[in-house]
Amino acid sequence: MNVKINTVVLKVIAILIISSNNMSLAAQELSVSAAIDNKQIKIGKQANIYLKVIAQSGTQVVFPEFKDTITNNIELVSAGKIDTSIAGNQLIFERKLTITAFDSGYFPIPPFVFKLKNDSSKKFETEALLIAVQTIPVDTTLAIKAIKGPIDPDWSIYEIQNEILIGLLGLIAIAILIYFLKKRKKTEINTAVPQIVRPAHEIALEALDQIKSKKLWQQGQVKEYHIAVSDTVRMYIEKRYNINAMEMTSDEILRSLRLIIADVQIKTKLSALLILSDMVKFAKEQPLPNENEICWEQAVDFIKQTALLIQKEEVKS
Repeated sequence: MNVKINTVVLKVIAILIISSNNMSLAAQELSVSAAIDNKQIKIGKQANIYLKVIAQSGTQVVFPEFKDTITNNIELVSAGKIDTSIAGNQLIFERKLTITAFDSGYFPIPPFVFKLKNDSSKKFETEALLIAVQTIPVDTTLAIKAIKGPIDPDWSIYEIQNEILIGLLGLIAIAILIYFLKKRKKTEINTAVPQIVRPAHEIALEALDQIKSKKLWQQGQVKEYHIAVSDTVRMYIEKRYNINAMEMTSDEILRSLRLIIADVQIKTKLSALLILSDMVKFAKEQPLPNENEICWEQAVDFIKQTALLIQKEEVKS
């Protein structure tokens, strides 16, 4: 009788141990976590979020899907690939998210939800995160100054050699072109009626006057206003200096003109209006009213001063 009781007790204990192990395995079926490397950033700077999942071998994990934003205030710059590693009988999944923000304040990042591929009813959430976004301190007691332009880097001997070589090749190409043009003029009679082409600066100044008369920024269309001013200047540069300014970034335009325009003040005005335009278009900057007016005046001054260079060149020729 005692033997039978002991046998029953042992079976009950074995069942409890197996059930306990199964419950432990179920509880440990998925372990998820999220960590941020920088809880305090400046506006426009970036921080990284590291997602980590620990699962039993053979478990298929479904990561959350990401769009362009994490929340209304947090933008997703990039989502790295999912890295997988093995530790014993466990699988470790890791993924890095790079985020940024263009508004200041304290912004919560909600938990990230993971699921199992074979059982979508189960959800596993990470802890919520918090990030603080700070503005750049501005001393409002100081007078408003023009935006500083980019600093030209020091040139190396190799860059100087390349510039000289490109210049020589350009002169040779021009000489060959002039030779063939003169030779062609001797053998052909040009009967085409010459077209009257308006100077680029006249077209650009007329366009700027039209932009000003529309009063765009006064009606709240600040972004449209700066895009119109910037595109007018870019089109003028394209026609004036024969470079593809409409397809270039602001830095590429400034680099292309640094050897063509010697006057530092002219380049500073161009740099200031291009940078302010980029900040309005891409960083949602809201300039002050006098900054909007200064941007238009800088565009007019740049075009007029470079147009004077055209007249000087025509006099010399």
